[in-house]
Amino acid sequence: MRKALTIAWSEFITALTSKAFLISIILVPGLMAGSIAFQRTMGQRADLEPRPFAVIDHSGAIYPVLQMTATVWNSGSQRPAGTPPGPKFIPSLVTPGERPIEQVRLELSRRIEKKELFAFVEIPAEAVQDGGRKVPIHYYSNSPSYNALPNWLDAVINQSINAHKLQAAGVNLMLLKTLNEKTPFESLGLLREGTDGKSTGAEKVDRIKTLAIPVALMTLMFMVIMSSASPLLNSVMEEKLTRISEVMLGSVTPFELMLGKLLGSLSVSIVLSLVYMVVALVAASYWGYASALPPTIAAWFMVYLILAIMMFGSVFMAIGAACSDLKDAQGMMTPIMLAFTLPFLVWSPVLQNPDSPFSAVASLIPVSSPMLMLLRLSIQPGPPWWQVGLSLVLTLATSMLFVWAAGKIFRTGILMQGKSASLGEMIRWVKA
Repeated sequence: MRKALTIAWSEFITALTSKAFLISIILVPGLMAGSIAFQRTMGQRADLEPRPFAVIDHSGAIYPVLQMTATVWNSGSQRPAGTPPGPKFIPSLVTPGERPIEQVRLELSRRIEKKELFAFVEIPAEAVQDGGRKVPIHYYSNSPSYNALPNWLDAVINQSINAHKLQAAGVNLMLLKTLNEKTPFESLGLLREGTDGKSTGAEKVDRIKTLAIPVALMTLMFMVIMSSASPLLNSVMEEKLTRISEVMLGSVTPFELMLGKLLGSLSVSIVLSLVYMVVALVAASYWGYASALPPTIAAWFMVYLILAIMMFGSVFMAIGAACSDLKDAQGMMTPIMLAFTLPFLVWSPVLQNPDSPFSAVASLIPVSSPMLMLLRLSIQPGPPWWQVGLSLVLTLATSMLFVWAAGKIFRTGILMQGKSASLGEMIRWVKA
């Protein structure tokens, strides 16, 4: 065991001092911080460019309301307090008169191409009439990706049409507005009994804590495993092809060599996770979510990360030792990667209903348990403790089984040169 720890320490120091590790450990937090700063900067920047648009109102009843609403919008009184100012919408009425409507549309399209207008909208006369078929309102623009103006026109014109129809039917619009006002609806947790016997107030449910944090933890575990465990395959193959492993096997046993490299990769994974979690906590504190990651969840993350690294890292090393060609190794990696990405195929139903039988069974499968059980643990009130304990036992047993089987394959495959081993040969090595 002492020799395995010596190899683990050597692998750990080599990884920590490598340029790739230093770049990744600086780049990822830098990208996260840059993304937050960019989103905040872009959120504060306002779209202040005026958006002049023409209106062809065949009904004659909508444009006055549209013009008045645009004046109120441009003044900013409709926006909630604290929101950045939006674009100014400047309408102008176009009356076709005796001209053909196609000629009017063509002229307005040319004005848009000359940047005199941003868009124009055509409101048919049938839009304000009761009964009959619904005639669409046509919006013409040379900027199909811009949504602020068409969304605003859609809302204002439809509200104006509905108000016109209701007023024509003799409905009191003020009374209707009062009746249609939405009553606030808040989602709360359960009340708890305090130490003094009194009930504590129910906490308001935060969608970010409920949904975003669990998914972020699962994604972080996937990233750490991929960046730490998968390079073991290339490392083992490189040492095998250059015969460095043969020199090292003169001082250590094959299992000690494999275990040392696996523990070194595990140490690197823990360091990466700590760095990423610290950066995430700093970012969460900046946005007011410092309590979103309880220490217990961070501890569970580390426990399941260790088990996942031991499980998948040993498989990667076994494939690297058994193969002498990168193409053969990639072919064997395909089913392993499918099993590795299994949690991402089923995370949505688990997130929506973490207490369902499907979620319980999926989180107890050893290859998906580290990510899915962590996902369930991050959602209050969490799974029953017997399920957590069972998942730990099953995942630990599977990890130990994988390490033992990988050791058998590593012992034989690391000294083979030339032809890569087949899956059947690897199974025979395990049984031998």
